[in-house]
Amino acid sequence: LDRAASHARSVASSSLSSPVASVPAARARLIVGDGDIEAAAACGADGVHLPGRVWKSQSPEALRNLRSEFGWLSFAVHSTEEVRLAAAAGADMLVMGTLFPTASHLEPDYVTLGAGACSDARAALLEALHQRRRQQQRQQQQQQQQQQQ
Repeated sequence: LDRAASHARSVASSSLSSPVASVPAARARLIVGDGDIEAAAACGADGVHLPGRVWKSQSPEALRNLRSEFGWLSFAVHSTEEVRLAAAAGADMLVMGTLFPTASHLEPDYVTLGAGACSDARAALLEALHQRRRQQQRQQQQQQQQQQQ
């Protein structure tokens, strides 16, 4: 862990003269992948990317705690159903795969999604986000009504 944090600091300081350094801080984000929450914390990351096996095994409370710690949550998804679940669980960003055959996914029974899955996933995501927004609006209305009483 100390070595990972040291490496992250080294990379960050050595790239200060790069074009990335000119990105306004309000738009730049560091998200650490593979669900390594300790490394993300050590790097001072703005977020953490969670593989499906990790985010699906977390309680809603645990995911809320991660969001309050990091601010951004990215989830790996592999189907439109996982897109819906991830959006409902509060993901800020989704990484979808695997679209095409790769050297890292050579199992004979591994199914790739194909390019068409992207439009299906986008539609599922928009639907889930609209549902989440409506739910938030209903909660706000209920809170306002309770405050008025």
